[in-house]
Amino acid sequence: MQVEAGGTLVIRAPLHYSDHDIQRMMDKYETWIKIHVHAASQHQPYRFIEGEKYLYLGVQYPLVFGNSGGGTIKFDNALIVAEELRAKAGMLILQWFKNEARKYLSTRIKELSKQYNFSFSRLRISNAKANWGSCSTKGTISLNWRLVQCPPKVIDYIIIHELAHLREMNHSPHFWALVETMCPDCQNHKKWLRRNSPMLRTF
Repeated sequence: MQVEAGGTLVIRAPLHYSDHDIQRMMDKYETWIKIHVHAASQHQPYRFIEGEKYLYLGVQYPLVFGNSGGGTIKFDNALIVAEELRAKAGMLILQWFKNEARKYLSTRIKELSKQYNFSFSRLRISNAKANWGSCSTKGTISLNWRLVQCPPKVIDYIIIHELAHLREMNHSPHFWALVETMCPDCQNHKKWLRRNSPMLRTF
């Protein structure tokens, strides 16, 4: 079950599941569904209009149409899109976030892996709808570009979580003990993600 931006509930199930099986699961998680549908309904998809605000590294910045300094988009305490490109604002902002995510996440995972003595094979920037990150048995770490909207400490938690999987490919007590050693405040960061996930997935 996945709740999309705007509050739409999407259910994916194996072909052999009956309507009864699906309804039984919905009944079991009724409270979870109501909470997340309500939260997501408060965050409608972006319209890319003047004054609309976007989260970047945990801080909200408005969209402004005006002088972008000769480029298509400029960041200066606002996302400034060239006036003549107003019709393409959505595409430009989306690409800007993805580019910033690649730069920020690439730099930060190198810093944290060096700090905690981890070695990963490569970083992949993902567009996953559900997962914030993953780690393969071959040492490839995937991080969702939408993470660049989060506060830096929350981003660090996700990176540390995936780096820890290089040593513990599970979610055992040993795994969580390792994560908490590197990120003592990880429980608060998990709560922040749960509260704000609908807003982060508005893109």
